[in-house]
Amino acid sequence: MQLKITTDYAIRMILYLANKKEITNSIQISDELGIPWKYLINIGSMLKHAGLINTHKGKHGGYTLAKSAETIRIYDIISTTEKNIKINRCLEGEEYCSADVANNCKVKIFYSTVQEKIEQYFKGVTIADLVEDAEGKESFTSFLN
Repeated sequence: MQLKITTDYAIRMILYLANKKEITNSIQISDELGIPWKYLINIGSMLKHAGLINTHKGKHGGYTLAKSAETIRIYDIISTTEKNIKINRCLEGEEYCSADVANNCKVKIFYSTVQEKIEQYFKGVTIADLVEDAEGKESFTSFLN
């Protein structure tokens, strides 16, 4: 599994908004994060549709978080921007099983275990954890040690 650049940009955009804590316009976000403006607008639309950010119209419009940073999980962002987060195609359904033994396949059982751990990890890390880690506080990185 390799996350798309869209997902990376979406996580960075939400982290940026969490740090700003105020309405921030798309041009400022684009310039500071190095994300092409039109691409950022598309990402913003996806994140708004998912209920992760709010948009504000007008002269002083822009984006803010729709939820607190403590409630936005990395998994929420990834599942918004990625079509599929399975580490192997065999986890997508029996029609993709090359061994045609999906229920008894030791490799599929192994992949399923790894997939579950990855998803649990993504669900366990919030945007607030990333903010805290940037401030030098103990956070999600302690899980890795």
